[in-house]
Amino acid sequence: MQTKQHEILETINYFAAFYKNLSDGCFHIIPIGTVDYRNYESSVFLSMHNTLGSLKTILEENRINDAFVLTRKLFDDVLCDIYISLKRLDESEEKMESETFAKWRYEFWRIPDTTSIQNTIETNQRTASLYKLFDWDSNSFYNSFRKSLNASVHNNIYLRYVINCPDYVGVDRLKYLDVLNEMLLENFRRHIAFLLLLCPNCLASSDYMDNLEMGDDPIDGSQYWLAPYFQEAYDKLILPYRSLDVFLREASVMDIGAEM
Repeated sequence: MQTKQHEILETINYFAAFYKNLSDGCFHIIPIGTVDYRNYESSVFLSMHNTLGSLKTILEENRINDAFVLTRKLFDDVLCDIYISLKRLDESEEKMESETFAKWRYEFWRIPDTTSIQNTIETNQRTASLYKLFDWDSNSFYNSFRKSLNASVHNNIYLRYVINCPDYVGVDRLKYLDVLNEMLLENFRRHIAFLLLLCPNCLASSDYMDNLEMGDDPIDGSQYWLAPYFQEAYDKLILPYRSLDVFLREASVMDIGAEM
């Protein structure tokens, strides 16, 4: 099977559109803990949209190891987004602008390592319960994904050079594409779940504001409706996981659609 026929390209196209919608939908919302004139999250989501575009281009050229390297970036993007959201929310309880966010936004500030970020997510009261619903330990498939991605970044396995050479024969590239697709889906599943807790106003449909701009009274509770594209992604990645679905319906302020 050629790369252009593999389902991973459908996954990439779907989530490239998803992050573009996220970026557009939250542009004018000022997040708690920031004083910027626009939502920094809009740039984060647009960057992820663009990275997915680069990932698609690379895969269409059958440079699979380069695709692993870019996927590692997307994993880091999600962890960084969760971490910065936690810091700005916590620190905004005492100051209008989060000190951590300001350093990261306006200066060079090194994001903590993966273990430190995961420890923060695990121990923070905002995310501790959600953290437990995902497997993060050293033997988890999520950790095995990260180890595999790191192997590509640091050239720890000779075969990763080989899968980056489209003309080499005797390599089961389909196996690598299957794994890469699983990695992307798991990464985006986690991002969707944490966004529902940490950035709910970025996910809302336009109905509430549309009514206000038209001079009509908004439907009661419509400010909590999920944007259709986000509800669709939720149904694809979260709804099949019963315990995760039940938790998010109870923990998020958003009005999540029909249950399975």
